[in-house]
Amino acid sequence: MTEKKKGTLIVLRHGQTGYNAEKKMTGQKNVPLTEKGEEQARGAGKLLDATHVDKVYASPLDRAFKTAELILEHMDAAATAHLKNTDGTWNVHQDYDIMEQDTGDFTGRHYKTDPDIIAFDRQYAQPFPGGESAADVQKRLEEFYERELKPLLEDGKTVMVVCHSNVVRAFKLLAGEATPDTYHEQRAKVKNASPWVLEFESCATKVSASYMVEDRIAAKPPTNDNISDKADVDGVSGAKQKKDPRSFKRGS
Repeated sequence: MTEKKKGTLIVLRHGQTGYNAEKKMTGQKNVPLTEKGEEQARGAGKLLDATHVDKVYASPLDRAFKTAELILEHMDAAATAHLKNTDGTWNVHQDYDIMEQDTGDFTGRHYKTDPDIIAFDRQYAQPFPGGESAADVQKRLEEFYERELKPLLEDGKTVMVVCHSNVVRAFKLLAGEATPDTYHEQRAKVKNASPWVLEFESCATKVSASYMVEDRIAAKPPTNDNISDKADVDGVSGAKQKKDPRSFKRGS
């Protein structure tokens, strides 16, 4: 009897940008990483260490693509050799469907003090003025998942996606860890360059484990041997991974 394959998905937000530090709405503006953001990306690479990743996707915005490159550069060289091109660049696939939510007229404005942003009633299906809604982001993420990720996960591959905070939130809806009603409650809960791992059962729709890598570094090893068991890098004490099976949801 053929053994059923189990895929692994690693999702993370890019490192810090100047707009993040200044608490400005970034949206799809192409803002580069700060020095701190580059260090965060290098730290994510060290956390993932010898994890074998079969394919890497990144948003085409520089902050996400650069984060992906820095992660790969600081993982174990033997684990990432197959992802390196002959010219020394990294084989990172860019996809517009995992770009950040378009924040429209609010782009570049201070979300803590701007009266229009403060007064704006954030709802799942309500677009920013001149921009997108969270539901718009969810729709394109689901298309990306079906087109790119699902076939790889069903084949037992380990895939890394480097994207943006609102795309990570959209993944959480797909994984059943959020709902349209609770979506915006997670606004402050997406850390820069912090790898989140989803382990799947024998299909690409059933999640068997979900955890943040930095939270399980010093804890019990995960069920999937693809994720590196590297010793604690920053002295972070780990928490046990979640093992609450859930299904990926579409059309939420």
